[in-house]
Amino acid sequence: MITDWLKKNGYLIEKEDNQLGKKVTLTTEKGQAVGITHSLQTSMSGTAYYRIEYDKAGQEFVLQNLSEILEAQHSE
Repeated sequence: MITDWLKKNGYLIEKEDNQLGKKVTLTTEKGQAVGITHSLQTSMSGTAYYRIEYDKAGQEFVLQNLSEILEAQHSE
């Protein structure tokens, strides 16, 4: 629900990654400005994936918008 809200409001974007051969979720400049970043990781089995990371400011941003996120979820 949080990821969906962040996508709808331009903080995250979903796009096709040709190297990984699948859709991935990445941060936008808007997301990075509030403390949300992404990094390419490799799982223990050797699979590459993007991890979304929230620094302290990013976590506070989500908490400050939690009521709006919940309202958006209930209005769908």
